[in-house]
Parts: sequence; C-alpha cells; structure tokens
Amino acid sequence: MTTAASASTPKDGALRVGWVGLGDQGAPMARAIAEAGFELHVWVRRDSSLAALEGLPHIRHATPAALGAVSDVVGLCLREDSDIEDVLTTGGLLASLTPGTILINHGTGLPGYASSLADRAARAGVVVLDAPVSGGRPGAEAKRLTTIVGGPERALSKVRPVLESFSATIAHMGPAGSGQTGKLINNALLMMNQRNVQDILALARSLNLDIGALMSLLLAGTARSFALEALGGAVTTDNAEHLKALQVIDMDIFTEAMTSLGQDVAELDAYARSGANGLPMAARLVAGVGCGRSGRQPETPAVPASDGRSRPPSPAWYLGGQKEQNRRLSSTYGGLILCPYPRTPESLSWAVVSLLESLFRDPICHRTKSRAPPRPRGHASTSPYKALAPWPISRYHPRTSSPTPNGCSRC
Repeated sequence: MTTAASASTPKDGALRVGWVGLGDQGAPMARAIAEAGFELHVWVRRDSSLAALEGLPHIRHATPAALGAVSDVVGLCLREDSDIEDVLTTGGLLASLTPGTILINHGTGLPGYASSLADRAARAGVVVLDAPVSGGRPGAEAKRLTTIVGGPERALSKVRPVLESFSATIAHMGPAGSGQTGKLINNALLMMNQRNVQDILALARSLNLDIGALMSLLLAGTARSFALEALGGAVTTDNAEHLKALQVIDMDIFTEAMTSLGQDVAELDAYARSGANGLPMAARLVAGVGCGRSGRQPETPAVPASDGRSRPPSPAWYLGGQKEQNRRLSSTYGGLILCPYPRTPESLSWAVVSLLESLFRDPICHRTKSRAPPRPRGHASTSPYKALAPWPISRYHPRTSSPTPNGCSRC
C-alpha cells in the first residue's frame, strides 16, 4: 500500500482527489487523475483492484469514510445507484465529507436519485455533481471521454481540471439530475443508431453484398456514425454479449427515468432495445462468422413443392436453423433483423408467423377461440397469427410444402 509520505507532491493548489471504483472504466480514469499530478486517494474492496494503479502514486484508505475525511473532491465510478448508496451510507462516506467538498457521481443512474442525493448532501454543506461519462474503456484509456455534468456551474469550474485529465469534452447540462438525463438520452440514441446499422447490414446480406467492402464504404461516406465505427473496432464478437447486457440495463434505467418524468417512451424504448439485443449478431455479421466469406449470405436452398413449384425454405432457415438460437432470437424482435431476410413477400410472412408461433406455444384456435394443443412449428397457413402477416400466405406447410388441415389439431 502506498502511504502519504511516499506519494508525490501535488501541484501547488492541486485538489486532493478521492476515488472509489477501479473497474473497467474507472481504473483508467483514476490513472489519468494521478498522471495529471493530483494527489489520489483510493478505497477498494479487493487488493487485486490496485494493480490498475501500479507505478502511479496513490494513497490507499481502509474505509470510504477515511478517504472522504481527507479529500477535497471525491469521484465515484460505480455501476448502479444502489452501489453508490451503499458506499455513501453503509461505508460512511457521506457523513465523513467536510463542508465544501465536491462529490462527483460518474455512474449512470436515475436523474431523480441524482437530484435527491444533491439535496441530502447540501444539508451537510457538500455539493454533488452528477457527471456520467460516454466513451467506454477505450475513451478512458485515450483520455477522450465525454463527461456530461449536472449541478452548480461554480462547482464544475472548481473540479474542471480534474475532469479534463480524462475528458475531451465536458458538457454542462444544467441543474442536478440533468447530467444523468443527458447521458440516458445519449445511450438511447446510440442503440437506435445501432438498430439502423443492423437493418442496413441485414439488407446488404440479403443482396449478397460483400459486408467488408460495404463497411469500408459507409465508414468513408456521409453515413458514418459512432455505432458503425464501433462495429469495426470497440465492439467485437468477444465482448458484444457483455456490451449488450450493459446496454439493456441502460435502457431499463432510461425507461424508468423517462416514465417517472411523465414521458411515454414505449415505442422509442422498443426500437432502441432491439438495437442493443442485435449487437452480438451484428458483430458476428461484420466479422464474417457463420456468414461465409466476407459476410456474404449463403445461397438460399429452394424447397420443391408437391405441385412441382419451387418454394422458399422454411422460416427456421431464416431464423438461423438452430432451435436454441431461434428461441433466443424470439425473445426480442430485434434479434430477427440480423437474420437473412426472406426473398419473397410470402416467405417473409412465413417468417413473421413462425416467430409468433415460437413466442406463444399454446395458441388460441382461430375457429373455436379456445386454447389449442401445441402444434408443430411452421403451420403458417393455419396459424391464428396468419392475419398479422404482412402478405397473404398460401395453404402450404412451409416445411413440407404440402397442404395442411385448415385449423389446429383439435379442429
């Protein structure tokens, strides 16, 4: 453990900065603060977390309260509001802060919590800034984060040198809570843009375009966006599932926050959430995993019908061909968009109805209006969801291309 005596002397008038949260993003942020010459005080739950600060001067404290008692500024980079509350109350951090101390919350959370925390802290003379960051670990390591701040402008001016150590942009949004609101809107728009990218990639795949060549074109043209750039860099097949999980949490927070503010964001939430859920498949598509050379779509096998005509393959082919994958994709409409699109209107209708059938294993019979026993998947022409199909469906089973009874197994 580094002691105060062995820590380097901070610049004249430099703030003593306390820090809690040496995770994926918090660690490079703390390193940047130490490298900028600030006296860095840290508290960690696990000794292994300190490896992130190896080679840099820092002072470790046994408890959050001990850290707070000697800090002019305290930065928190924790995952959820509940984690912050635990450190502030159970850890004794809030009670240990002296009047005039500035507490900065860099985590993403509810604007309402940020506002209530600012009110509670103000009674003890402590100023709170909600300052979530955008840019992820790559942005933190490059010291190019965007820091979105809510709270008094005077307090922001005092801590600006600290924030500048890891930020390329510092955006002051207004009073307490507005930093969180700005970050949540930023997150939602990113996921909506991801959905746009996914739709275009799916279209390109159905047209047998070279995905690699298309990515190069789009990144060089006016369609360029962060969502597109990330698929060629920060988002990989290795981390896409993890990023998806974090984005879904962000959308949970976004929807809760907007609903509490009286906003109806159901449609926006569904669209953005589909962009989050489709991220892993977009990463695989760009990487060419399971898509053939350069992400090209494999040739679509024709299914010979009993009447001699050639029909499109079953919806199972469009949904990935594997039952487990189909089940996962069926959990969200967003998962469907990255699968190869059917090549005819009728086959698209088959895919839509098949998806609905997989979501509802015990459908309502369209004749008796009663619960029907489970039927084999793929009976699109007799499905109670046939009316929801965007184009008419013929009376042929999409798997066998043979006529099927006009009703459920009970009929």
